[in-house]
Amino acid sequence: MGSLTWRHSDTLQVTISSSTSLPMQVLAQPSAWEVHLPAREGQLLLYDSRGQLLWHATVQGTSTLSVPRQGLPAGIYTLVWRSFTGITTQKVLHLE
Repeated sequence: MGSLTWRHSDTLQVTISSSTSLPMQVLAQPSAWEVHLPAREGQLLLYDSRGQLLWHATVQGTSTLSVPRQGLPAGIYTLVWRSFTGITTQKVLHLE
């Protein structure tokens, strides 16, 4: 078996719950998370591990959004997508 090595820019994503039929996908970019949304209208929110809202965006007419992560300390963050079809929650681990 090979070994697993974490790099400085790696992000681990774990789907915690999903009430929509299509989950969002999160890709780590150097300065942001690129989020592919399951719908073109809704609200995307970013929370820290204490439940504090750090960032939010209202989305209309797009299915991809960049969520800035520069300056965030290492930790577990929660992305919440809310739309008329339901709520999707995704946990991401950010390693500085």
